[in-house]
Amino acid sequence: EYDTKVIVYIPPLRSDVPRPYDPIEYSDFKNDIESRSLNSGVRFADFEKLVPGPLWGTKDSTAIKGGQELDFMHFQEKGHLLLGQSVVNEVLEAINDF
Repeated sequence: EYDTKVIVYIPPLRSDVPRPYDPIEYSDFKNDIESRSLNSGVRFADFEKLVPGPLWGTKDSTAIKGGQELDFMHFQEKGHLLLGQSVVNEVLEAINDF
């Protein structure tokens, strides 16, 4: 057996506009992931609200009308820096708990 530390996290999700997911299903999903993680002795982090709305991007529309639409999966460089630092902090805490 290896003493491998595992970190499971909820990635950032744009929260300043209505989301493309059913709110109850998404909340149930998050709660299930957190519960499974903690019951397995795995470190859990929720970064869902980490990246503010203005740091998110847009993408080509999937509708016939074309144009741009909000992108719920990709954020700009500053958002990546926020996420990267948060992941580093979680890793450092996991190492300190080792």
